[in-house]
Amino acid sequence: LVHSRKNVKDALGNTASSHSRLMYIREFLNSNDLKVHATFALECEQVFWRSYMEKMVLFEGVEELVNYLRLSRSKLVLVTDLSTQIQIRKLAWLGLDRAFDLMITSEEAGGDKETGKPEAMLRRFVSPVPGNTWAVGDKDWDHLFSDESAFFKKTISGKLKERSEFQFEFSDFKELLSKINFDS
Repeated sequence: LVHSRKNVKDALGNTASSHSRLMYIREFLNSNDLKVHATFALECEQVFWRSYMEKMVLFEGVEELVNYLRLSRSKLVLVTDLSTQIQIRKLAWLGLDRAFDLMITSEEAGGDKETGKPEAMLRRFVSPVPGNTWAVGDKDWDHLFSDESAFFKKTISGKLKERSEFQFEFSDFKELLSKINFDS
């Protein structure tokens, strides 16, 4: 399945469909010349997402951070490189479906975050960009509004540390919540 995933990503580039488990499964079936009914791939995808959701858990401290930001009347926007349907299902499963003021997916924007298209779409909805804007993610291209925002990059381990004036690394959402002054 790893080769199938790579083939799909190579063919489709930085698009939401390049993240589709259904596309990976179909590529696997087709490239292995497996003669099965087309709905079999759909059934496999459903099994994948059901299993994924059953094992999915929030990082410790995320719920507290989101609740604090909501209570402080911060505007929360989710920008994601996945399809809209899957992201809504994941948010609902985690109980975060009402946590965000706005969600922009790469499917809606026409390209992944690294293409800049989701940020362009976000600028249409959040204009002008507020002076005190944060971006949180685990890839460098997750730093949206890079000239106007602070970026908190999630790492696997380590204490909260400053990488540069407006760029930080952290691994623990509870530590982030305890050490950041959200009012400034």
